Parts: sequence; C-alpha cells; structure tokens
Amino acid sequence: MRKSLCRLVFILFCMTQASFADELVQSEVVVPLERITVAIPLELEDWQLAWQEADIGTHVLEWVTGEESVDKWTRLFTVLRLVVAPNVTADKFAVSYLDSLRHSCPGLKSSILNRDADDILLEWQVSGCKRADDQHELTRLIRAEDYLFQINYAQKGPTMSADIQEHWLDVLRQVHLVHGSDTDDQGLSAIPLLQLRASYKFNEVPGMRLTLEVPKNQKSKGSVVYTSSGFPSDHIWEVYIIRVPTAEAIPFATMVANERGVLQCPGPEHAAAAKNKGTWCGKPGFESVEQWNISVSGFQKGLAIAFAARSTDGAHATYVKAIPVPIVGQSGTCRVELELVSTDARTFVAYGSGFPPDEAVNLSWTYAQNTGSNIARSGSAGTFMAAVNHGGPPRGMRKWHARLQATASSCKVDVKYKWGAGGMRP
Repeated sequence: MRKSLCRLVFILFCMTQASFADELVQSEVVVPLERITVAIPLELEDWQLAWQEADIGTHVLEWVTGEESVDKWTRLFTVLRLVVAPNVTADKFAVSYLDSLRHSCPGLKSSILNRDADDILLEWQVSGCKRADDQHELTRLIRAEDYLFQINYAQKGPTMSADIQEHWLDVLRQVHLVHGSDTDDQGLSAIPLLQLRASYKFNEVPGMRLTLEVPKNQKSKGSVVYTSSGFPSDHIWEVYIIRVPTAEAIPFATMVANERGVLQCPGPEHAAAAKNKGTWCGKPGFESVEQWNISVSGFQKGLAIAFAARSTDGAHATYVKAIPVPIVGQSGTCRVELELVSTDARTFVAYGSGFPPDEAVNLSWTYAQNTGSNIARSGSAGTFMAAVNHGGPPRGMRKWHARLQATASSCKVDVKYKWGAGGMRP
C-alpha cells in the first residue's frame, strides 16, 4: 500500500490557536517562549483541521480539503514544532529531512529556494516511487532558539502549476517568528480539542488537571486510572473520549466541578448541565472523575486512549493521553516505547528516554523479511521521537512480527511487537 511520503517521514505531534476572519485563517502555534504566526488563505468552506496532537516538545497540526483525511488526501497543509539538538540548524535539518525522504524514494528531486543557516525554503517532488504516491511539496524551516518549526504545503499528483506554487510560496514566506515577550499568552497552554472545529482560544486554568495513569508493569489486560482536579466550579464541562489515531471526539459526559475541583455528574441544582448529561452520567457506579479505574481489556498494544474536557463557553480546555498496554523495551537507563499512530498498524512513533544526551540514536527494524531505519537525535534530556514505518509487504511464517533496535553510544534497546494485521489485534 502506497502512502503519503511526508506523513511517512513525520508522524509527530502541535499547540495552536485559531481565529477565523474573512478569507484568512490566522493560526498561531503557541509555545511558552516562542511561536510562529501563519496567515493561511484557506477557503473556509473547503478546508478543515483534520489532525492535531501534542506531546512534550513536538507538536503537529494538519489541514485537508473537503471530506478527505490525513490518511487519504490530495492537498495537505502542515505545521510542526520540533525539539532538536542545539547544534542542529535549519540547514542541517533540511539535509537530514531530504536524506530521509530519499531513503524511501531514491528518485526524489529537490531544490533549495532560499538558504540561511536558520531559515530554509525548499521544494521536493517524487514520482514513480513504489512506497509513496506522486506528490510535490513546498517546505519552510525556521530554527528558533528553543525549537525548529516546519511548515509544509503538499499536493498529490503531477507538478503544481506555476500559479499554485507561487501562491503557496508566498504563504510560506510570510510566516514569521514571534517571541514570548511579544504576546500576552506567555506561559499558557492552548491545545484545541481534536476534531472540534472551534474558532476560539483554549486555555488551561492554572492547577486544572486531567490525568491518566497506567498501572506499573501492565502487559495485557489494560486499565487506566482517570482523575481530575482543579477545575473551576463556575463552568459546565463537556468531556470527550478521543479515538486514537483517528482523532474522532466522542461525547463522554457533561459535567460540573465540585468545591475541590473534581469533575462530577450534575445534580438538580445544575439544571443547564442536567439536560444533557452525556453517555456516562446516570450509569450505575459512575458519579465523578475523582479516581475512576477504566477497564480497557482487549485494547491493542501501543494504542493510546485520550480524554479532553472543554468548558461549554469555550474559554478553557485540557487534554490527556495514555497507552493502556504499552510496547516497551529497556536496557539500563535507556527506554523505548512505541505508540501505534495509524489505523492500519503500519506506522508507529518511537519515544526514547534515558539515552545519552545530544547524540545520534540509530533505529533499525525488521518485519516480514523487510527492513527499515531512521536516525533520531536525543535532546539535552536524553529523549527523542522518531517515526517507525512499515511500508513493505507481509510475507513469511511470522509476517506480522517485528523487532526494533535503538542503538546509542552506551546502550542498545530491543523492542518486539506486532505490526499490520497482527498489530491491529489485541
């Protein structure tokens, strides 16, 4: 099965604020100290925010057109914020990015349109590649003090027309970096709920918290402990379960917060919320999210479960994610966990921790007589994030079995897991 090449390389995670005005979508990717502003001339009736997810350091936000999805699209606009080693310039990152693309599609053609150590504008195009559809992409890379921002416009099919190319190059050229001192949002999180097309800001109240904790050494049954605290009692809260990786938001319950900030089902005194209690409120044994043990037996290994809460007035929101049945390998302090991020179980994200800081980590994996590889770089805290893709055909007696190795200067971690049809089964 052929895939989008850019999503094969980057299945990563984006903080954002969005406010719609006339024929522009003004989007800000917000971080505590740095952000970028992007004026995206999206036709509002045609484009939609199709995917966004955030994790520590790395964030992704993607738009598609019409009824398309991030797994099946013809046009895709992406904004990423990445944590990279201090010595990685935009120029160095561009070289690594293009090398990764060529590893999947050796016939890829690319050109640098504007080059600066900390600001790169480039394009690439691929056709006739067995592992990816024909596509043409324009990319801007901006190296800030703490992060690297990547903004892409991609289009499948033949080469973009000159008019379309110039149009989107102009959009990319207008992207600019803003520091925290220039904004009132310094220090605030602003994570919109997945698939809720809201046009207002999302801000967490200081102290407001959802948690999902996975019991230690859990290997098969699957359960998580869901807690809430610090929620303002003067709001009504819509709580959603997020289907990962499809990003579908499913209404869970409409709740209120008690005097301790714990989310609970509304009583008679909360008439507005009581009219729409949601799916779970009213079920025997469920009253609050003070400490609720959720059984998720039969869950796929490596698959995440997520919860989000949003106030009905749109003023505040928060989001939390956990993997009930983790796929983990560890050697000494070095640890690698895999998260399943595609519906066909062909793409995972590898999260590394405890590795030697600021050095290359070589990832290699074998599956069904196929091989794959990637190079990640651990940050100053010894952590990294990298895509693990399985584009080859299933074959052999153990065709759904896979093994990944992460090798650094002082450790080697082995992770055994299942992919494809095998990874889609509990």
